[in-house]
Amino acid sequence: MSGRVVGFTCMDGMLIDVDPAYGLGAPALQRRVNGDTLLGRHVIAVVNTMDYPRLITVGPALHFNAVNDPNRQDSGVRCFAADGVKGPVPRVVLSNVSTTACQDGPM
Repeated sequence: MSGRVVGFTCMDGMLIDVDPAYGLGAPALQRRVNGDTLLGRHVIAVVNTMDYPRLITVGPALHFNAVNDPNRQDSGVRCFAADGVKGPVPRVVLSNVSTTACQDGPM
């Protein structure tokens, strides 16, 4: 899969707007004092954000595998409820994360 980092909240962790071709994610709004901001239409929340601290920067494109693990839906971080995003974004566990795409074909 691939997507772009669009935000970070204490409650939801790293937020990635996934390429719509993968059929994963949901519309998400980030709460702001002057009105909510649309983060994307195919956003996921990364449960294991702290496994990838150097990637927590808005903007980079990431390539990754993601699974919805019912046993890992809570990052364990306690925050203000207002720190999260609005919208039913899937909470997933990432693996094989890279900032470069895999190359297909002969080498």
